[in-house]
Amino acid sequence: MKPSNQLTTAGFVATAVAFGPARMGFGVFLPAFRNAFALSTTTAGLIASGGFLAFLVALLANAWFDRHEGERLRVVTGALLASAGFVAVAAAWEAALLAVGIALAGASAGLCWAPFNDAAERVLPDAARPGALSVISTGTTVGAIVAAGFAFAVTQTALDWRAAWAFFALGGIGLAAAARKGMPSS
Repeated sequence: MKPSNQLTTAGFVATAVAFGPARMGFGVFLPAFRNAFALSTTTAGLIASGGFLAFLVALLANAWFDRHEGERLRVVTGALLASAGFVAVAAAWEAALLAVGIALAGASAGLCWAPFNDAAERVLPDAARPGALSVISTGTTVGAIVAAGFAFAVTQTALDWRAAWAFFALGGIGLAAAARKGMPSS
């Protein structure tokens, strides 16, 4: 596969995982979480806010990483945070661990998007860049649809929510592998 295609594929997978289940997963799975953890509206709001706060902190960290590390490390770190968050959610026995998992997963989006803009600007020809960035950003929609599909399966009792989040963890590991291969070296 050509390096430009590897970069585009890695970016598509990154946005699918980081902006799909990692960033939006709590909201689409909230009915299942409310049942499993007896979450009040206030607690659910605090958990969701924690995910968005972690996203903000990761965006700020991304700016620091940008000056000190390359794109690959930022995306692989984001992928590993997503996987760790997904595993924490799948294994959660109380709302506090659920909150930690949602925060870890939410941070991944803050690390995963900007590096693809940087890498595309650095390695893709001007004519190829807009198309590649369009494909990369489309991953968000696909990830949200996949997360919603799993949440729907949970509401229909066709799937346990813990199994869905374990599957998402595998997606995060797949993202780490795709980023390791598709992102250019620093």
